Amino acid sequence: VVAPQCPPNGGWSSSDPTSPIRPEPATVNDILDSLAREFSIDTNRIYVTGFSMGGNGTWDIIMRFPERFAAAVPMSGGANPAYAYKCADVPIWDFHGTVDQLEPVQYSRVMIDSLRALGREVVYTHCHNLDCSGLPESMIDMEVRSHADLIYTEITNAGHTYGIWGTSSNYPFLPPWMFDKYKKRPGSIALTNLKSYTTLSGNATINWGSPTGDSVEIWFSPDAGTSWQAVANAPNTGTFVWNSAL
Repeated sequence: VVAPQCPPNGGWSSSDPTSPIRPEPATVNDILDSLAREFSIDTNRIYVTGFSMGGNGTWDIIMRFPERFAAAVPMSGGANPAYAYKCADVPIWDFHGTVDQLEPVQYSRVMIDSLRALGREVVYTHCHNLDCSGLPESMIDMEVRSHADLIYTEITNAGHTYGIWGTSSNYPFLPPWMFDKYKKRPGSIALTNLKSYTTLSGNATINWGSPTGDSVEIWFSPDAGTSWQAVANAPNTGTFVWNSAL
């Protein structure tokens, strides 16, 4: 986890993401480059989040570098909706309080509306068009398990700081949603439904080969596709011995 701090009198965003980038978010981008060089980081699973000014910065950086992030979680922030198309393919879970006086909730509403106008489907967990009856937790859980990629949580009667921070950062459905996301690269293949299976016992050897020169991930599901655990990341051609007892 990297948590860069904004210097005094600095800022994480600008009103026009096509303008020259501010030095603060440019430094964040450089930090990510340096960390990827120094450590073994899965660059297909880089996530960004921020609150208040950091929420604005979250919107800004995914509009400037949408190809960098697997998912974004802006909280109590916003951006210029005219540029929402720049992050049209980034999975987003946005949080805002309905009575936020510092960063009005309209900032999030117009961003979500702009993404919806681009064809994105939105899951409204709490409030939508002043209707705050919300979804039952079982339905939210189902949407997360179904890989929803645009979710908006507008929290009733919540203000800016203490009204939303604890609720959003500790929301139980957020971590499984976020860590399920990975950056989809052009030409990549994703398996989205369990269509067939083989029952294994003892030690089983798994072989694969691909002409793409990319890499292969092996995942295991103990419950017929409801949840998944990463087993290995390997070159495009190889062998893996699976011990089914483990």
